[in-house]
Amino acid sequence: MPSRKLTLKNASLIDLQQGIAIIDAGYQTTVDGKNVARGFNLTASVRYALARTGIVIKPFIEAWKKANTEVFEAHEPKTVTEEDGSENRQVPADQRAAYEKAVTELLEQEVEIELPELKVADLKIGDGKGENAIPVNALTLLDPILVWPETEA
Repeated sequence: MPSRKLTLKNASLIDLQQGIAIIDAGYQTTVDGKNVARGFNLTASVRYALARTGIVIKPFIEAWKKANTEVFEAHEPKTVTEEDGSENRQVPADQRAAYEKAVTELLEQEVEIELPELKVADLKIGDGKGENAIPVNALTLLDPILVWPETEA
């Protein structure tokens, strides 16, 4: 399976993870008046490319989660009781701007990574029999690994 070296931001890795989750969740359809979950009709090579991407990005996502938690804790979160009685930990107002800046910087950090390439054509996108009505947002999130068909000039 072809792959390519990329420089991606942490935010893009999170997007990739979400795109894979959308594809993995499949879609809902109605059969005999009942809602039924269905998986997309994907070849083994497509499934492998998506799984491999998830495997490769997992340690980077885990490192981002750990760093994100450290940033949160460094900004002295306080327990706040909501109107419904539930409790949340929130960064105090006087720390919020610094916290948001630190989170943005963390999301913008770049990593060098090698990921599988996935041809868009292999996803068999369409609405017909044997095709996949893959949501546009999933394709957008998966863009770093997608190889789009050549367009005519």
